[in-house]
Amino acid sequence: MNWSKRSEIKKQGASESGFITLDFIFALFMALGFATVFFAISVTLALVEAAQYVTFATSRAYAGAHETENAQRELAMAKFNEIMSKSAFKRFLGQEWMRLGEPNIGDFSSEYPVDNPDDNTFVGVQIPMDARLLHMRLPLLGSTAEDSGVGKATLNSYLNREVSTTECREQFNRLRYEHIKRLDGAYSGTPGSEAKLITDNGC
Repeated sequence: MNWSKRSEIKKQGASESGFITLDFIFALFMALGFATVFFAISVTLALVEAAQYVTFATSRAYAGAHETENAQRELAMAKFNEIMSKSAFKRFLGQEWMRLGEPNIGDFSSEYPVDNPDDNTFVGVQIPMDARLLHMRLPLLGSTAEDSGVGKATLNSYLNREVSTTECREQFNRLRYEHIKRLDGAYSGTPGSEAKLITDNGC
């Protein structure tokens, strides 16, 4: 093989090695990009489970009976603030990787219309969530940070709510008592006596 032939082969090899280098760099960026995406999705799904627990615990605190509905709401907010004050929840569900908004507490049956009113059991807690970890700008793969809807969702927990003491007394026992007083015969009060409302610990 003469020197001119060898020189031509070396030049061809050097030219091809340049293409291989570019292919390697391109593949490396693609692999790193997909790895970043998969990592972000995996961590986000794990954080969603923790955030769903926060929603459930808040709804459970709201479901317990109390003197008034406002007192039930206060218990729910106290539970939410207590959990979010923990270092682990505060770090991961605070401002960095995922952000939880203020809980919305109440009856959300209007958002889920049903034919039978007795099926309106959508009473509990909704918490808006923003998975900031999914806001990314990756070379070759593009950007998700410019889409305002990426990573945003609402966590729901509907455990219904026990009737409060005030609601039980004013909306059930008192109404029942008024109907009893309208009955004839043995249910009528003694003339000249003052009837009083007596309630038990339930409706």
